[in-house]
Formats: sequence, C-alpha cells, structure tokens
Amino acid sequence: MFSDDHGSIVHPLDGHGYLRSFRFHPDDGVRYSARYVETAAKTEEKGDGASWRFTHRGPFSVLQGGHRVGNVKVMKNVANTSVLWWGGRLLCLWEGGMPYELDPKTLETVGPFDLLALGDRADGAAPARRRLGHRRRPWLAEAGLDAATRLLRPVLSGVFSMPPKRLLAHYKVDPKRNRLLMVACNAEDMLLPRANFTFYEFDAGFRLVRKREFVLPAHLMIHDWAFTDSHYVVLGNRIRLDIPGSMLAMTGTHPMIAALALDPSSRTTPVYLLPRSTEAVASGRDWTVPVEAASQMWSLHVGNAFEEDNARGGLDLHLHMSGCSYDWFHFHRMFGYNWKNKKLDPSFMNAVKTKEMLPRLVKVNECLF
Repeated sequence: MFSDDHGSIVHPLDGHGYLRSFRFHPDDGVRYSARYVETAAKTEEKGDGASWRFTHRGPFSVLQGGHRVGNVKVMKNVANTSVLWWGGRLLCLWEGGMPYELDPKTLETVGPFDLLALGDRADGAAPARRRLGHRRRPWLAEAGLDAATRLLRPVLSGVFSMPPKRLLAHYKVDPKRNRLLMVACNAEDMLLPRANFTFYEFDAGFRLVRKREFVLPAHLMIHDWAFTDSHYVVLGNRIRLDIPGSMLAMTGTHPMIAALALDPSSRTTPVYLLPRSTEAVASGRDWTVPVEAASQMWSLHVGNAFEEDNARGGLDLHLHMSGCSYDWFHFHRMFGYNWKNKKLDPSFMNAVKTKEMLPRLVKVNECLF
C-alpha cells in the first residue's frame, strides 16, 4: 500500500506488506489468497475503518497529508521485504524491526517474533568480538565514538522508537548444517563511522548454535550479504553523513534517508571477509583489512557464494552478485518516488531527457577474492 486517502504517497520501501499465497491442487487448479501483514503501523494507519491515513512517514518518505512537520514516527515496520519458512514458522521480515509471524494456512498475523531476543539471551553464545584490530583508531577518537553512541542510543530509541539492533531483512540458509543465518546492525551505525555486525546461526528449532560479533572502522550501508563455509562476506557500500540533510530529515520535511549520501571520496569499495569457522577465527588474519574492489560498485543482492581450495594452499572465495556501477545515484528517487511533487513514477528511469543522470547498471557475474 503506497497511497492513503488523504494525499500522502510513500516510497515503495515504506509500503505495507501484502502476502500472497498460491496453493496448487492436482485436481482443482490453483487457489489464491492474500492478506496484509497486520503490523502495529498497519493497524494504526488503517484500523477497522475503510479509510487509510498514513501516520508514519517511514525512513524513505515524507507525508503530504496529516502530521508532517515534526513527525518522529519513522520506524514503520511494514514487514514487506522477505518471507521465511523455518522451524515450522512463517515469518515476514523488514529492514529495521522484528519479523512478524503469520499463520501459513489462513495468512492471519500471529504477531511479532523476537528473533534477536532468542540470540541475545541464549546461554553459551560465544561472540568473536574484536575492536578495530590493527587499524585501531587513536584512543581519543574511540572515546569520542563511544560517547556519541551513549548519547545517540536514548535519542534513537526514545524519540524515534528505533530498536538498539536492526535485523537485516535478508537471511541465508546453510543446507550443509541445516542452519538459518541472520545478521543485525546497531541503530547508531548509520550516523557514526563505525559498523557493528552480529551474526546469528539457528538450528531447525530456532536454538542458537553460533553467534559472532564484529566491529569495523567504517561508515557502511549493508542490505544483503553472503557466507561460505568459513567466512561471512560483507560488501561495504560506502556512505557518509549528510549534515544538512540530517537536519532537514529531523524536521519531517525531508525523508530520513536524506541524512545519508554516497561517499565519493573513496577510491575503492571494501569487501570484508569476516571469520565464521573456528579455524578462520584462529588463523590470526586481520579481518578488519578489507579486499579492495572497484570504487563505484554498489552491491544490490547476492545470489550465491562458495569457497574452493587453491593451488597455493589457500582458499578462493567466489561471489555471485548483482551490482550498480554508477555515474549518479541517490536514495531519494529509488523506484521513481519523488517526495517533492507527490509522485510515484518508476518510468522516469526510462526517460530520454534524464539519460545523462541515470546510473550505468552492470551485472557482476562473479567476483573472485
């Protein structure tokens, strides 16, 4: 759901999740059913009436109607990004909040499923935490980041209702070990030049099998990722804090994503190979030092990753992914959303008159590290 009945059009990434089910019967054709995911935001914006009124602007949107200026309702969990069937549960995931569980037969919403609590409360979880390794910042800089974190967390949590950790919507399944792999980032990471990643591995019953935590000295934006038998692979899409944009975003007149911009100063794109296996952890390799890829490569989605022994006695890691090599790219008009003129028009990407502004899209079939 992108538009309400009072003049507001939101970015597709902030549209309410709508789950469809197709049941194939050999003697009775195909049966179709669908329901909105009954998130807290959907219940507030739709309720029991026939009219939609958006009250949350979402991270990528502004509101043309209703409460706009000063609106701090940003974290609009719409459960609209990924669908997961695991351990007898049907879950709808979103990039920034808890998954919602649905009944697989009726598609009725059961409620939030706190997957992170299962991982963070589990006994015996041994995080592999290493703060910045050989690239450690000066003590004063680290102390400044720690102080900024302590200041930001209560603001993000109390004012903008952001959870301390945001679960990424993309999950992975390890078929060899029959495990579900998830990753979470800290809420303050988008505003600080430090990235915290916590990887969770669950068995078929949602019991925590492995937990590893990493801290990287970089300002990164991660949407999708990969894994092999021995490593987690994180492609570091480089971003920077846009101070004027962040001030405008706080007022509600600009989307919250305006606080971030691409970082054109970096000449390379970092690819981090983070140790997953016990052997990789014990190897002593400095995982804070990334593999350097082409500078203008925005990682979109990963298809597959695997590793092979090479003739040198080491490992070759193969990554199949899609990427964007851009001349121009920003977050505001993705999928044709234009908050300034209240339009949602993906066809602008095909307009000849804007050809000089469009990103060059390339498929990166395989990257070998």
